[in-house]
Amino acid sequence: SDKTGTLTVGEITVDCHLNLRGEDDESVIRLAALNSVYQTGLRSPMDEAILKHEHPAISCYERVDEIPFDLRRRRVSVIVREEARRLLITKGAPESVLPACTASELKGAITPLDADGLATAEGLFRRLSQEGYRVLAVAYGEIEARPIYAKATERHLVLVGYPAFLDPPLEGEAETLRALRADGIEVKIITGDNDLVTRKICQQVGLEPGEIVLGDAVEQMSD
Repeated sequence: SDKTGTLTVGEITVDCHLNLRGEDDESVIRLAALNSVYQTGLRSPMDEAILKHEHPAISCYERVDEIPFDLRRRRVSVIVREEARRLLITKGAPESVLPACTASELKGAITPLDADGLATAEGLFRRLSQEGYRVLAVAYGEIEARPIYAKATERHLVLVGYPAFLDPPLEGEAETLRALRADGIEVKIITGDNDLVTRKICQQVGLEPGEIVLGDAVEQMSD
């Protein structure tokens, strides 16, 4: 057995930051950077990639509070202040962030996130995943000042878009896997990536993905 990153370079970079029209949008990387800068938990490789990537200035914002990441919600929120305006900015797995959104923003215009809009958002996420990108969703909401910001505050958010990350396969991995197969060694992958990204990486290194078992199915299995 080996660690995460065995098949890939292990250097995650932001490749694009897209709005729901699939266009690069500064608002996406600005909000992602605010979240990554002001959350105080353990920074993920995606946070580091966001902070290294060029983004608009965020020094005019002051940190107020945060709702930390946990494995059940799979998202983290920070509350920041710009003069009298308070924003809750949420970043996390698209499957977790989208259900908390009731609107979307495109070039400054906010519209309700109806069934068609949700289908567009989910379709873009799936397309990026199928192309091998690791994807986060970024959303925000304007909120009033309060003594405590609880998890229930993460609702009626405005979806802005997706920062998308690349971690390309290592050179020579296909040859290594062929050599393992020749020696009778069968390779299995356990990963935190979604099934679409995993399938793409398998294809890139010449590994037949076969059946992919998701965490929900594993949780329902007996010991």
